[in-house]
Amino acid sequence: IGARVNLKQLALDRNGEAWALAASVASDGLFYCDGSDHQLHLAPRAMELLGYAAHAVTPSLADLKALTTASEAASLERALMELCRGERLKVESEVQITHPGKQVRWLQVRARRAPQEVRTSFLVAGSLCDIDHRKHAELALRNATRLDSLTGLPNRVALAERLTARIARASIAPTPLFAVLYLDLDRFKVVNDSLGHPSGADMPVAFTRRLASRLGADDLPPGLG
Repeated sequence: IGARVNLKQLALDRNGEAWALAASVASDGLFYCDGSDHQLHLAPRAMELLGYAAHAVTPSLADLKALTTASEAASLERALMELCRGERLKVESEVQITHPGKQVRWLQVRARRAPQEVRTSFLVAGSLCDIDHRKHAELALRNATRLDSLTGLPNRVALAERLTARIARASIAPTPLFAVLYLDLDRFKVVNDSLGHPSGADMPVAFTRRLASRLGADDLPPGLG
């Protein structure tokens, strides 16, 4: 019996060693929180993704909350608490964090709760994934679709989004007021025919740059040509 127990323990140890080895080369960082001790446990890769040395002391929850904005931290904390209470099955969120060294990166947080019937306390486990390159590509694409190709100014899509937001805000708080000013530049054909198409293309760019230099930080100078 003793030999069988030792062989079983050896198999379990070997299995745990194999999973630990696999986790050490994964790009994702793993973590778990056991309700029996209410401690957060971070794998070395998870520590690195959060901006800490792989084998440094595990940061406190307060330290981790300080890595992101107050609104993102509150939203993620609320979702994780609902997960711990069994009010949801899983959590998936994208957050922007600032490393202790001031480097800013995007991470995807995934977490799942173990079935309660097999445990006397909750167990939540999950992973952290570095999505910084993908997120920046998405943001660059989003910005590109909202800029006029000639002038580099916000286009109709950006104007529609800004107006929608301003109108929605005005329905809640009447002040500050906002207005829409429409300026139309005509007779481009005269410029193109007399000075050439390159000059005709330079004219709206020069105009919009002068206009933008006179606007405030909250003003939006779209180009709707």
